[in-house]
Amino acid sequence: MTVLKSVLGIILLIIIAALVWNFFPGLRHEGKQAYRKYGGWTDEARSSDPVGFLEYAAEKLDQDLDTMQGTRRSLQTACDDLAARRTETEPLLEAADALAVQFRDAFQRAERDGFPVGVSGQSYKRAELIQQVQLILLQQEGYQQTLEQFTEATAGAEAKALELASQIAKSKAVLATLPAKIEIARVQELTASTTELLDQIHDVLGSNQSALGDTPIRTVEELMQTPAVSDPDGDKRQALEFLGVAP
Repeated sequence: MTVLKSVLGIILLIIIAALVWNFFPGLRHEGKQAYRKYGGWTDEARSSDPVGFLEYAAEKLDQDLDTMQGTRRSLQTACDDLAARRTETEPLLEAADALAVQFRDAFQRAERDGFPVGVSGQSYKRAELIQQVQLILLQQEGYQQTLEQFTEATAGAEAKALELASQIAKSKAVLATLPAKIEIARVQELTASTTELLDQIHDVLGSNQSALGDTPIRTVEELMQTPAVSDPDGDKRQALEFLGVAP
C-alpha cells in the first residue's frame, strides 16, 4: 500500500509539472533561465534559444564590465599606494646602508686603537657595537625584502590591469553589437554564422571569469607585516663577517 501511494504521488507530480510547463509559459521561461544560469549555457541550449542566450549575455557582460572596471581601479589604487610606500622605504634602506658602513669603519678603527668607540653620538664597547651592527643588518635586510615584495606585487598588479583592459575592450565591443544581434535572432532562423557568433560570445564570457580570478597582489599592510626571519646566532655571525672579524 505504501509503495502504491509513493508511485501515485510521483505520477501526480509528473502530471502537475507537465501542466505547468505547457500552460504557464512565464514559469516555463523562468525555469529555463534558472537552468541556464545555474546549469550553464551548453552548445545545445545556445542553439535552441539564441535570443535567450544573447539576452543573458548582454546582462552578464554588463555586470562583468562593472566588476572588471572596479577591479582595475582598485589595482591602480594599490599600485599608487605601493609606489608611495616604496618612496618611504627606499630612504630607510639607504640610511641603513650608510649606518652599516659607518659602524664597520668605527669597529675596525677601534680594533686597532681600542674600545670604547664613539659612533653617531654614542659610545660603544666591543660587544655593544657588534649587537648594534646585528640590528642594523637585520633592518637592512627587512627593508630590502619589503622593496622586493613591492616590486613583485606592482609587476603582478600592472600585468593584471593590462589583462583586464584587454577583456574590457573585448566585452564592450561585443556588448555594443548585442541589441542588433538580438533583433536579428528574433526574426531569423538559426544559421551557421549565428552559431559561430554565439560560441564567440560564450568564449568572451568565459575569459571574463578567468580575468576576474585572484589578483596577484596583497595589501600593503599584509606586505609590511611579513617579518624578516631572525636567527640570533646567524645574525651575529653575519655581523662579524660584515665587520671583517672571524666568528
